[in-house]
Amino acid sequence: MRVPVYRGASSIIHHNTGHSIEAFEKFRGRYAKEKGPPPMDDSLDFFAEVRGVSSPTRPDLRGRVGAVLGIAEPDDKAVAPAYAVLLDGDESLVQFLRDQIEPTGRRRNRADSY
Repeated sequence: MRVPVYRGASSIIHHNTGHSIEAFEKFRGRYAKEKGPPPMDDSLDFFAEVRGVSSPTRPDLRGRVGAVLGIAEPDDKAVAPAYAVLLDGDESLVQFLRDQIEPTGRRRNRADSY
């Protein structure tokens, strides 16, 4: 899924209720105790730098680096979270599942993306 950065970023900011940290911990806690998708790594928060490791429909994204600008937290705990990533050199967000990206250990500045 690809959307223009300005539209994706505006949507994220518009719908942010300020409860994301608590919701993240609650969501992550469900997987830490149950079988399902792997627990989300704390380093995969907003602006975490990530590298594409696989994409079934887009093999050209393997090895590309970018920043997490959005995190989808499904209501159904059996559904893995998805991450909206702005890849370096692109103007649109790309959606990845957790097992399709890996953290680089670095964090980007908000100003780098907006």
